[in-house]
Amino acid sequence: MTQDPFQPPQAPLESSEAARAVDLKSAKRYIVGAFVIGVAEVFDASNLIKNSGEIGGISIAVSIAELLWFIVSIYVLFKVEHRGTKMLAAFFVAYNVLGWIVGSMWVEGDTMPFGLAVAGGVIGLAYAVGAGFVGKPHLLKPK
Repeated sequence: MTQDPFQPPQAPLESSEAARAVDLKSAKRYIVGAFVIGVAEVFDASNLIKNSGEIGGISIAVSIAELLWFIVSIYVLFKVEHRGTKMLAAFFVAYNVLGWIVGSMWVEGDTMPFGLAVAGGVIGLAYAVGAGFVGKPHLLKPK
């Protein structure tokens, strides 16, 4: 396409605007994933409580998903600029590191203490609600 010599050249989308659009898209994806992980944590906690703390297949699957999400969260901390999303990622990273420390001290064998199962469910609920709170202005606005 040739440009009309009598018209000023069209400026391409500024790189900062394009970067912001990509950043917001990444933030939206993280927020949706965070909600799913939070709900999975609540489900895992209820399953642990129902089974008297016995760690089974569901807990292992959720733990693997949380480990992968931990890696994603570290990436988000360094690459995404959206403040609310960074706060969610920081919360999840801190929760996991603390969980590894506490779990290594209190979990014996294949049984999770009742209090830790409840705490995991409460934190998962808080994480899902936080994701909903952070995502509400971005995910529910009309296009």
